This record gives sequence, structure tokens and C-alpha cells, in this order.
Amino acid sequence: MKKLICLFLGIALLFGLSSCAPQDDIIGEIGYTLVSGDYIYYINGGGYPSMIADNYDVASGALCRMKKDGSFRQIIVPMCIGAYQIAGDRIYTVSVLKDSEGYEVGVCNLDGSNYKSVTTISSGSIQYAGGYLFVLDGNIMYRMSPEGHDKRVICRLDITSAAFDTQYIYYTYVGAVEAGLYRMDFNGENTTRLVSEECLIVKTEGDDIYYQHDSGNRLSKYNKTTGKSNGMVYTPYEEFAFDFENMIAYGAKSEDDPGIVATNMNTGEKEELCTDYAEQLSFYNGKVYYINNDDNGFIYELDPETGEKRLMSAAVPLDNGYGIAEGYIYYISPNENSKPFRVNIETLERQELGIRKS
Repeated sequence: MKKLICLFLGIALLFGLSSCAPQDDIIGEIGYTLVSGDYIYYINGGGYPSMIADNYDVASGALCRMKKDGSFRQIIVPMCIGAYQIAGDRIYTVSVLKDSEGYEVGVCNLDGSNYKSVTTISSGSIQYAGGYLFVLDGNIMYRMSPEGHDKRVICRLDITSAAFDTQYIYYTYVGAVEAGLYRMDFNGENTTRLVSEECLIVKTEGDDIYYQHDSGNRLSKYNKTTGKSNGMVYTPYEEFAFDFENMIAYGAKSEDDPGIVATNMNTGEKEELCTDYAEQLSFYNGKVYYINNDDNGFIYELDPETGEKRLMSAAVPLDNGYGIAEGYIYYISPNENSKPFRVNIETLERQELGIRKS
């Protein structure tokens, strides 16, 4: 199975947030570009070169924010950020440690003030949920206060994906006889096996957890209220994007048999929309966006209604990563000194967002 876990600056972002309940106004999932209030938050270019101690540049890879019109750009966390999440009036970050291996988990205000180091990890990811900060360091999951106090181990497992609500952690893991989809409370107790086969959480929506089977990459849905699983897409795809309003799953086919297929999850009706070798599918405002490996790895837009395709930018994003927010596509261009850019989806006007080190 191709893992649908986002890799950004070398840190595996295994955690996702269930949308079924409020989480102190968490803004999206741990991500690339996030919007909070009047500001857009983004990463100031690629941090890969900066991870080397001899060339460590806090401006490259720093967390920035700007007004939605692109004005008032500023560095707010001058560290090489690998992941971040906004919850209420706080930002939680994972940054690369200078002169050493590993990462620092930190917390600060929305303007970057009052930054505090919470803990350090060798690898892993973070998630704020239910008033706690959860940190996955290797195969150990910790729970602690948002300020890093009362740190405790809640499980030791090779977790491959996870989603949270206000009461439970839903997770998958491999390497055990009884691999599958599980649920545990925030104390790491009352563990229940929900799905009895190897799988991976793809998306959560309301009370539903969408997961992909290891055998054949089929897509199923587990409902938290009924405790039942139902098959949704029976054709194997490498990855998915979702239009939940119309219950459409957009699936990317394999390199050997490329294409994007729309499947009605209520009726099972399918339609092939294009034959591009696509990766990193996203659905935004009625359109499908993807990395087109048949055209140098550029970002494309696909209209599901007409089948029309549009090249959004003739640039290859770093690690095939990009974000979409407020009518713009955000990405980092490694062939342009790893600078960050955004492209207006309507006009295709491109704007550089990089901030130089003073």
C-alpha cells in the first residue's frame, strides 16, 4: 500500500484531526498553509539545506504569516519548521534542532511571541486534542499539557496513522499479529479493535473514519456511532481526495495504469476523468488539484464536470507538497533557491513570498 502520510521536511505527519467535534478551534490539520483570522501562515522556503549545521539559516524554513492580501509579511518563529498546528490562540511547532539530530516541539502565541520549548523528539509528529498535546516520538506516544507538563507515556506501538476527537484516539499499526484499526482513550486505556485487518486512516468526516485496506487499497468507512464498517470504493487506488458534499471519491490510479477516477460512494458509479499519472490529490471549490507526473511534476487543476485541465504553475514543488487556501496554491520551489510562492487560482498570477534574513 502506498502510504498517504504527508512527509514534510523529513518529519512523518501521522496524526489527523477528526472533524466530528470542536477542538479549541483547531485550524485544519497539521499542515503546509493554514489560515487563522486575518492571517495566512506558511513556511518560508525549503529547510533542507539549512539543516546542515554549517549552513543553518533560520530565515529559510521559518514560520511566517501575512495578511490575506499578501501584505505585512513577517517571520514569527525563526526556526527551521518541519510541521505546525494552530489551536485557539496558540501555535504548536516541530523544528529542526541546530547542530544535532532531532527536533524541538514548541508552543507560542499567534504572533510568535512567548515561544517556549515543550520537549525534544528524535522523529515523529504532534497533535493537539481535548486540551492535551500528544507527541509521537518513534514508537512511543506521549500525552502532556499544552505547556509540556505532566508528560506521560500512553502507548508503545508502531503507529502508522491516527485521528483524534474529544474523547478517543483512533489509530492503525503494523508489525503485530493483530494489526488493524483501534481506539483508545486519552489515558491509553480501554483499547478496542474496530477493524480486524491491516489498514491506514485516509480521512475523517463527522462520525466517519475512511480507511484504506492493505489488501488491494480498497476504501471503507467506519462509523463511530454504529460501530459498523462499509465498503465505499472497491477498485484499488493509490490515494484519494474527497468531495463529501456530493459523496464523491477521486482516486489516483497507479503509475502502470495512470488516471484519475471519480466514484460516487453512494451508488458506486465510476467515471475516468483523465489518464495523467497523478499524485497528491486535493479537492477545493469543486475542482481537483494534483501533481502531474506526466508533465514534469507540475501542479494541475482538473474540472470534474467538463474534464478540462489547467496548468497552475510551471514549477516543481518541494517533495510534491503544496497547500491551498483562500483562492491560492502555496508551494516551495526547490529549483528557485527553495523560495515559497503562491499562485492565484483564478488569474494564475504568481507571487514570491520569501523573507530574507536581516
